[in-house]
Amino acid sequence: MEKMDKPCDEHKCPSLQIDHSKTYQTVVGFGGAFTEAAAINWRLLSQHDQEEVIRRYFASPEEGGLGYTLGRVPINSCDFSPASYNFDNVTGDMDLKNFDMSVKHDVEVGMVPMIKAAQDMISKRGAKLMLYASPWSPPAWMKLTLSTLSRTEGAFCVIAAPSRWQKGHDHFGVSKRAGSSDAAPMGKVRSLFQTHSRLSDFLACN
Repeated sequence: MEKMDKPCDEHKCPSLQIDHSKTYQTVVGFGGAFTEAAAINWRLLSQHDQEEVIRRYFASPEEGGLGYTLGRVPINSCDFSPASYNFDNVTGDMDLKNFDMSVKHDVEVGMVPMIKAAQDMISKRGAKLMLYASPWSPPAWMKLTLSTLSRTEGAFCVIAAPSRWQKGHDHFGVSKRAGSSDAAPMGKVRSLFQTHSRLSDFLACN
């Protein structure tokens, strides 16, 4: 790349040409996260402003929206939660038999209503909302430090948890399209540390 001493005219400037006849990867869509913090602030708005927020994010660009069709939803609390919570606080329940499939917390704080509002807006333009469910941290009893606020190694049923979470959201007409293993941000936040080899072995066995 060469430094330009002065602005160039339209005939001498490098140009980027896009060949629309060739395509490669498919863009699934764009979106944001449905977190507890977002839901709490959304519910503090008036009914009109709640609807306006949903319109601006999820309506089509032709209608003044961003056209979002993707959403990420935490399973249990995340770094955008005022306090730690989980859907199975029964120590030793590795099969998650006591998992709260009513997802009561997500309903009460407004996460499910906000997701439904977005889903309704998207469906009006003939599209579908795709949700990615991901746990930030397993319940504290699954971790060596007995705290969700650490990156200490632990275990979490990344296969069982999303399926049970889904059954809870099914009652409200909310459909999950994908799940992922534990998120692992840096610092003293709700997270889980997994080495590459440990995580690959765990996923291979599940």
